[in-house]
Amino acid sequence: MKHSKVIILSLALALSFAPSARTQTSHQREERLIRPGESIGQIHLGTNGGSDLKKLRQPDLIDNYTSHSVRVWISKKDGRTDTLFIKTVSNDALGVQPVDGVSVELIRVTSPWYRTKGGLSTGSTFAQIHREFPDARPVDGDGKLFGDSKRGIVFEFARSPSTDSPCSAVMVHPRGEQRVANAEEVENLLREGHRP
Repeated sequence: MKHSKVIILSLALALSFAPSARTQTSHQREERLIRPGESIGQIHLGTNGGSDLKKLRQPDLIDNYTSHSVRVWISKKDGRTDTLFIKTVSNDALGVQPVDGVSVELIRVTSPWYRTKGGLSTGSTFAQIHREFPDARPVDGDGKLFGDSKRGIVFEFARSPSTDSPCSAVMVHPRGEQRVANAEEVENLLREGHRP
């Protein structure tokens, strides 16, 4: 009897220090979360972009301009090619601190691994997106991009969507602004961009 009490006590102590499955799932969800107007995964919009970019491997392509740059990371897995596109602007050009840093202005992903709190990702249908973002409106002339500028999110489609059209990319930008990078821009960068 005494031996079984020691085993039960040891097991209880071990379980109290072990991370719960719920905690692990919560952390994993944070790494995958699309937050409109804020972030995608570990990359956040705003003036501390340099520290977030250090978390990533070197980009596959980069184009530097006078005051801004665009970076693309390419991931090939299970027969899919996905991209992560990030546009940054020099803090010096914006007149914000830290002056020697960069501000992330736009994050665009094509991987379904990233999801909104409601579960939306690339592959989600126009109808599903409209339920979670009823204020999303066309933001381009050909109707492939739908965004909610107040919340800071844009969804891209291969063509002007119908109810069951799947989303091909998700973008996050500062709330109240409308910044986008469509598939054509990314494709041009993939063709003409510079390898670091």
